Amino acid sequence: FGKNLEVIESEVFDNSSVEAVEFNDKLKTLNGFNNTKITTLKLPKALEKFDGFKGTKIDNLTLPKTLKSMLLRNGILKEITFEEDEEFKNITSKTAFDKVVI
Repeated sequence: FGKNLEVIESEVFDNSSVEAVEFNDKLKTLNGFNNTKITTLKLPKALEKFDGFKGTKIDNLTLPKTLKSMLLRNGILKEITFEEDEEFKNITSKTAFDKVVI
Protein backbone atom coordinates (compact mmCIF):
# COMPACT_ATOMS: atom_id res chain seq x y z
CA PHE A 1 0.00 0.00 0.00
CA GLY A 2 1.02 3.63 -0.46
CA LYS A 3 3.93 4.73 1.67
CA ASN A 4 1.96 7.57 3.33
CA LEU A 5 -1.35 5.74 3.88
CA GLU A 6 -2.40 5.93 7.56
CA VAL A 7 -5.93 4.43 7.51
CA ILE A 8 -7.49 1.42 5.77
CA GLU A 9 -11.27 1.58 6.17
CA SER A 10 -13.80 -1.22 6.75
CA GLU A 11 -14.85 -3.46 3.85
CA VAL A 12 -11.60 -2.95 1.90
CA PHE A 13 -10.74 -6.29 0.25
CA ASP A 14 -13.55 -8.10 2.13
CA ASN A 15 -14.35 -11.56 0.69
CA SER A 16 -11.44 -11.37 -1.74
CA SER A 17 -8.86 -13.97 -2.71
CA VAL A 18 -5.97 -11.90 -1.31
CA GLU A 19 -3.36 -14.29 0.12
CA ALA A 20 -0.58 -11.90 1.18
CA VAL A 21 -0.32 -8.22 2.02
CA GLU A 22 2.47 -5.90 3.10
CA PHE A 23 1.65 -2.66 4.89
CA ASN A 24 3.71 0.51 5.14
CA ASP A 25 5.13 1.42 8.56
CA LYS A 26 3.03 4.62 8.83
CA LEU A 27 -0.34 2.83 8.89
CA LYS A 28 -2.19 3.66 12.14
CA THR A 29 -5.67 2.16 11.60
CA LEU A 30 -6.34 -1.17 9.89
CA ASN A 31 -9.82 -2.47 9.11
CA GLY A 32 -11.16 -4.58 6.24
CA PHE A 33 -9.71 -7.78 4.77
CA ASN A 34 -12.57 -9.84 6.24
CA ASN A 35 -12.96 -13.44 5.00
CA THR A 36 -9.69 -13.53 3.05
CA LYS A 37 -7.09 -16.25 2.51
CA ILE A 38 -4.28 -14.42 4.35
CA THR A 39 -2.58 -16.75 6.85
CA THR A 40 0.47 -14.83 8.11
CA LEU A 41 0.08 -11.24 9.21
CA LYS A 42 2.71 -8.81 10.46
CA LEU A 43 1.13 -5.56 11.51
CA PRO A 44 2.84 -2.20 10.84
CA LYS A 45 5.11 -0.77 13.55
CA ALA A 46 3.01 2.42 13.97
CA LEU A 47 -0.38 0.64 14.12
CA GLU A 48 -2.66 1.86 16.92
CA LYS A 49 -6.06 0.36 16.01
CA PHE A 50 -6.74 -3.08 14.52
CA ASP A 51 -10.25 -4.30 13.65
CA GLY A 52 -10.02 -6.41 10.54
CA PHE A 53 -9.62 -9.92 9.17
CA LYS A 54 -12.92 -11.18 10.61
CA GLY A 55 -13.61 -14.76 9.56
CA THR A 56 -10.00 -15.28 8.48
CA LYS A 57 -7.79 -18.17 9.57
CA ILE A 58 -4.45 -16.65 10.60
CA ASP A 59 -1.59 -18.99 11.46
CA ASN A 60 0.66 -16.25 12.86
CA LEU A 61 -0.12 -12.69 13.96
CA THR A 62 2.63 -10.33 15.11
CA LEU A 63 1.44 -7.35 17.17
CA PRO A 64 3.37 -4.07 17.35
CA LYS A 65 4.07 -2.43 20.71
CA THR A 66 2.18 0.72 19.57
CA LEU A 67 -1.17 -1.13 19.42
CA LYS A 68 -3.84 0.50 21.64
CA SER A 69 -7.01 -1.24 20.43
CA MET A 70 -7.55 -4.64 18.82
CA LEU A 71 -10.65 -6.59 17.86
CA LEU A 72 -10.46 -9.99 16.16
CA ARG A 73 -13.81 -11.71 15.58
CA ASN A 74 -15.01 -14.99 14.09
CA GLY A 75 -11.57 -16.06 13.01
CA ILE A 76 -9.05 -18.73 13.88
CA LEU A 77 -5.71 -17.66 15.31
CA LYS A 78 -3.01 -20.31 15.84
CA GLU A 79 -0.13 -18.20 17.11
CA ILE A 80 0.25 -14.64 18.35
CA THR A 81 3.59 -12.93 18.87
CA PHE A 82 4.61 -9.46 19.98
CA GLU A 83 7.14 -7.10 18.46
CA GLU A 84 10.45 -7.35 20.29
CA ASP A 85 11.01 -4.67 22.90
CA GLU A 86 14.25 -4.17 24.83
CA GLU A 87 12.24 -3.17 27.92
CA PHE A 88 10.65 -6.63 28.08
CA LYS A 89 13.46 -8.76 26.65
CA ASN A 90 13.84 -10.88 29.82
CA ILE A 91 10.13 -11.69 30.16
CA THR A 92 8.83 -14.95 28.73
CA SER A 93 5.38 -16.46 28.58
CA LYS A 94 4.57 -20.15 28.82
CA THR A 95 0.81 -19.81 28.43
CA ALA A 96 -1.06 -22.23 26.16
CA PHE A 97 -4.76 -22.41 25.33
CA ASP A 98 -6.78 -25.26 23.87
CA LYS A 99 -9.26 -22.68 22.62
CA VAL A 100 -10.35 -19.14 23.33
CA VAL A 101 -13.99 -18.14 23.08
CA ILE A 102 -14.63 -14.44 22.57
